Amino acid sequence: MGLGPSIKMTTLHHYRCPLTEALAKEKDIEFTGIIVDGVSEVCDDKIYTAKRVGDMAQMLRADAAIVAIDAWGNHHVDFVNVIEQLGIRGIPSVGLSYIARQGRLVCTNQYVDCVIDFNKSESGYESCVVGENNLTDYDAMKAVALVKNKLRKAGKPVSETELTGEE
Repeated sequence: MGLGPSIKMTTLHHYRCPLTEALAKEKDIEFTGIIVDGVSEVCDDKIYTAKRVGDMAQMLRADAAIVAIDAWGNHHVDFVNVIEQLGIRGIPSVGLSYIARQGRLVCTNQYVDCVIDFNKSESGYESCVVGENNLTDYDAMKAVALVKNKLRKAGKPVSETELTGEE
């Protein structure tokens, strides 16, 4: 459970990551970097690595974060823990995940308040077609707009832009 070819992001997808491209183009957001965190099998390890991600984001003085994952089930525990650790440190976040009918969150917390579902299949189930249900340019554009909205609510200076993908 949680692994399927339609939601897995291929190497080519990572080289041309829509989220990285959208953030790099943003003039209002200082794109500090990417933290890559693996998925642990042991609950204590999940908590430990989530805390380290929170610590790194805090040390980088991140004002907000976008958390993306390309699986569900057990992987969502790591995803939710990272969002929680960011929230505990006052760093608002926007999540991106496959949810649909098949990949609903197995846990949550008070900080998981904004998750974009990148399911593309009408049925809401894993289609087994490589890359069919993963992060797209439009999903990335929504995530950037939502994180900018969270920054505005936190009193950070961010200009108004439309969801066009262009400035």
